[in-house]
Amino acid sequence: MISGAFQNNTEITSVTFIGMYAFSDCTGLKAALFQGNAPANLGDRIFERAAIEFTIFYHEGAIGFTSPKWRGYASMAVPRPGGIRKQAPGAPGGG
Repeated sequence: MISGAFQNNTEITSVTFIGMYAFSDCTGLKAALFQGNAPANLGDRIFERAAIEFTIFYHEGAIGFTSPKWRGYASMAVPRPGGIRKQAPGAPGGG
């Protein structure tokens, strides 16, 4: 396994599918930050046996995530960089 394989990566701008067990047994994986809405196509158990403290982070206003758990994993909404909040269509204050 390559440690830090995606660390500081600026090339990945979009993910449309994450396959089954994609990050399974990555015991050093403590968090994943989703920059947009929740991916529509996800395999089962993608983060199975990650670190005990593993948490999914997503930006406030993103669509498709739930908190305090999303797909069985701890999850939490965080502010967008620069304090900019993007509201979901139909949400109070949204477009």
